[in-house]
Amino acid sequence: CPCPCPCLCYRCLPLWKMFKVPVKVLTDKSHIPVWEKSEAYAKIITFIQAIGDSVKSTPISECPEPSKAVTNFLGVLDEVDKLIDETPPVEFNLRYGNPAFRDFHASLSERAEKLLSKAVDGAHKPALKELVPYFLDSFGNATRIDYGSGHELAFVALLCCFGLMKIFHQNDSASICLHIFNRYLQLVRRLQRTYKLEPAGSHGVWGLDDYQFLCYYWGASQLIGQEEFTPKMIPQKEMALHACDEYLFFDATKFIFESKTGPFFEHSKYLFDISGVPSWSKVHSGLLKMYKAEVLNKLPIVQHFMFGYLLPIDESLLSSEKKETQEMGHHDANAYGKTWGGPVPSTNSSSTTAVDPSQVDSSTGVMPMTSFPKSGSKPIQVDDQPTIAMRTGGARVAERGSFAKK
Repeated sequence: CPCPCPCLCYRCLPLWKMFKVPVKVLTDKSHIPVWEKSEAYAKIITFIQAIGDSVKSTPISECPEPSKAVTNFLGVLDEVDKLIDETPPVEFNLRYGNPAFRDFHASLSERAEKLLSKAVDGAHKPALKELVPYFLDSFGNATRIDYGSGHELAFVALLCCFGLMKIFHQNDSASICLHIFNRYLQLVRRLQRTYKLEPAGSHGVWGLDDYQFLCYYWGASQLIGQEEFTPKMIPQKEMALHACDEYLFFDATKFIFESKTGPFFEHSKYLFDISGVPSWSKVHSGLLKMYKAEVLNKLPIVQHFMFGYLLPIDESLLSSEKKETQEMGHHDANAYGKTWGGPVPSTNSSSTTAVDPSQVDSSTGVMPMTSFPKSGSKPIQVDDQPTIAMRTGGARVAERGSFAKK
């Protein structure tokens, strides 16, 4: 619809029919290959890569001034922050799960549409019914009182939808990461601390981070070409304190140092292993591969992802794929499938038609993961023998005390 007006004239009426409440449809491992080939997957990956490209070699202080659309969205996050003040945690003795979080989420649910409408222009008000579920899922699960990379994915899906509707434009790309996403990180970290949210689907020391992922991928992009910083500095607390205000990667490690005790190589094995990678460009490309394998291709995470008009999937293929898998036997999805690339949505502000990035010519893709370290193996059980704990390469490096070969 080309009509930019906030009224519901005859040209705007089709918008009511296009948008719909998104639903969860991924329920079986056999659905993963369909998800990988879906329009929604293409749009999400395109968006993530485009945002990463926009902040390459860019500290936060050099990010352009936020546009009105970005400022409006930041105002929504500020309002969510105030809800935490209105819902203090109750006295609680367990390690995780302060029940006051459910009250916070209930208040957020009541105000969600009104809050989010402040960031949506008049021509796209009908899209609120599709946007609100992503918005609510961005702040954790009220039933389980947890938060994880799946909730972070919901927030990225929300930002992607704003781009598809051209509320955000291409020149907003860096601000989406360094203003909006950065503010979102501060907000969800406050939620994690205040209500002691349990990490959702965390692999513990065998995972990259208990709660987040994309702050490392986009943060590594920021550090490409910054000769002052090298991956070897990742385990250094003083470097995290020094660079946290400018780079998302070190801001994330600072939060780890504040939340965990003990040697870095013990509580953050994977990040310690990454510190042995020779360049930020290899860290960046390797993290994208890992994000696909450990987040987008994991059913326990993406089974909660929702599909609507803006981020669609062909549901007919899900049933046929499941039937075929039952007949032939299940084969795991290719963890390192096609990498999607391409620009963010068009900046033509005169149109309110949603843009499909998957229809735009893609770039050649990212650098292959040539020297990216593995995370090591989980403890294994062999017959009736006792459990054997396997060490990562990073742990062995720590024991030697040097990255040099000996």
